Parts: sequence; structure tokens; C-alpha cells
Amino acid sequence: MIEIQSKYEASFFGRIEDIKPSPDTISMLLDMFRDKGLLPTTFAEFRSSGPTSRLRMASPDNEWSISFVSERILFQKNMTKPKGANMGTPEEFVREVAEFSKQILKRFPIKGTRLALVTGGMMTEMAERSLQNVYERLFRPVRFYADNPPTEWRSRSIAQFSLEVNGREERLNVLTDINRIHGEFFLPGEVGPFDRIEVGFDINTFHGNVETRFDAESVADFYPKALKLRSDLLSQVEVLVNE
Repeated sequence: MIEIQSKYEASFFGRIEDIKPSPDTISMLLDMFRDKGLLPTTFAEFRSSGPTSRLRMASPDNEWSISFVSERILFQKNMTKPKGANMGTPEEFVREVAEFSKQILKRFPIKGTRLALVTGGMMTEMAERSLQNVYERLFRPVRFYADNPPTEWRSRSIAQFSLEVNGREERLNVLTDINRIHGEFFLPGEVGPFDRIEVGFDINTFHGNVETRFDAESVADFYPKALKLRSDLLSQVEVLVNE
């Protein structure tokens, strides 16, 4: 099972150019997210025409951020406590995103072209032999790696899948990453190495469809369904890892 939830991201793609740094927009967003304590800041977006200043609302500890990029609104929740103790569940995250989106799209009536949900986490620690077993189930290595089992590896699978979103059939890209990674935790109260299986999912509507069709109701319908698909995939990954 996933022990450490390390990444939550959701994206609403569309023409977001008008949500840019200005006194009126900042005042509106401050009032909108007052109960969440989100504060305004800016960041540079680099495009072919040169750098552009864009708006971001973020909590003081950077647990939550909402970035208004030219072509998408990016919602992120970040690890701020040891082992992601602040992250909560994926279900809680998508509920928050649906509420954020509802408030934003009420003030800025934008129709989106794509939706995406990206999550990542690390599974419980495993013995070296168990880690090697996972590798052998996923790969058919050449002789060198069979004789010298790798200590790091990455596996990515991408498929397309159809899903009904707000009464329309949508084509999805479904990406699953299963990786063995090394690193170190650098969070308050937790500094030390780790060697774990990382599992990531990226579920997004097909990039080839640029029709402006997604609204707040679409967001509220898409994310729970994407999360259900993620849950089904994770269950299958857990069976593979724990065989």
C-alpha cells in the first residue's frame, strides 16, 4: 500500500490569460480564499514571446498553491510534514479542487479544453529481495541486469480509455509509473535516506481535443471518476508488488 502520499496535482486547461496580476484580481482572489489563508505572489512564465508575470495564490507554508498559468489553472498540495502527514487522502484533495474550481469559474466564466489529475506516492519499505522481485515481475532484463540486479529502475505504461464526463464520452490518457527510487527526506523532524517503490498516476483528457467544453460541473464529475480509476489501478499494482 502507499504509505507516503507525496504528490497531488489537478489541472484545468483553457485560456487563462485574463487571470493575471492586478489589484482587482488579487483583491477578488484574496476574498475568495480568505478562509484558506492563501496569499498572492507572482512567478515568471517563459513563453516564445518572452517571460510573463503570472499569478499564484499559496498558503504561507506552501502546502496549497493555485497557479494561473496562461493555458491552465494548476492546483497543488505539497508535503510539509514528515511522511506527508499533512496531505490527507486523494478523495479530500479532489473535493477541495472541485470547490476551488467552482469559486474561480463563478467569477471567471472560462470553458476548459482539458482536465488532468496527477498523484504520486511511496509504498511501504521492503527488503532488498522483495524489491528485486518486483523488478523481475515488471521486466525481462538482458543478461547483464539479470546478473547484476539494478538498484534503481523506472517503468511507465500509457493507455487510452473512454470515460463519460458530464454526459459526454471523453477519451483519456492513462499513465502509470512504477519506479524504484533512492533519495533523502529533508523535512522538519525527518532527515534520512529512503529506498522505496514509487507509484504515480496521470489521468488526463486527450490532448488532441481542444474544444472548449469543461465547466465547474464537468470538474465535479471528472475528478471523482478519475480517482475511482486510479483506485482500481492502484489495487492491481499492489497485487503485483505483493505477490
